[in-house]
Amino acid sequence: MPIAVLDMNDAFIVGSHNFFLLDKAAAVFKRELPVDRWHILCHSAHPALPTRRIRRNRRWNERLAKIRPISLPAARIDTDSEPPEKTSDVFFVGEVAENSWVRRVGLSELEALRSKGLKIDIPHERLPHGEFLRRLSSAWLAWSPSGYSWECYRTAEAAQCLTVPVLNYPTVERHAPVREHEHVLLYDVTPGSLSSVIERGLSDKPRLRQMALDLRNHVLKYHLQEAMVDYVIDDTLHAADRRS
Repeated sequence: MPIAVLDMNDAFIVGSHNFFLLDKAAAVFKRELPVDRWHILCHSAHPALPTRRIRRNRRWNERLAKIRPISLPAARIDTDSEPPEKTSDVFFVGEVAENSWVRRVGLSELEALRSKGLKIDIPHERLPHGEFLRRLSSAWLAWSPSGYSWECYRTAEAAQCLTVPVLNYPTVERHAPVREHEHVLLYDVTPGSLSSVIERGLSDKPRLRQMALDLRNHVLKYHLQEAMVDYVIDDTLHAADRRS
């Protein structure tokens, strides 16, 4: 019976106590898989960054070749057939001070945009789920920056609320990735990039409406929990067939 291993943690590393699973599995699915896969071995197979000795090792190359990226499985959200009127430009709610540096520096840019007259909706308290979805649906854009990991549930939530997410550029491999300008807006973390991307995006509301529709279709097709199950089963069976 082929074995699939799932690592759904926020951390980008793999601990040495799990190395045996890389040998037993037909396929390994990992969230937050670094674009240079060798980084998963930092402080486990190597005390720092894996060197050429490890990178040319046949066994390690075979192990890493088994890994596939996997996304956070999204829950289906019951939303109104007719989304509410858009009453804000950007919505964000989430931890900042005790979370990623990306959020801390980005928040100051949102506050600067508010001073320029944009309607920035940033609740300072935790919202009941229904109110969260209502205010998310009422915004043209949802800021969805990195937290403890790059990926965030807010992207799939915004998609089902027909709101376009604004994400910092990914640092990881992705499964069925959302695409820039087709589904989402992406920005780099240099000062001013977030503000510039938001202002350009808001200048073309019809385009945002089409992006929101395309994103919702993409998320419903590839990122719901049942789609993730199919992906894991299919890829594991195909990998087992290739090995036999």
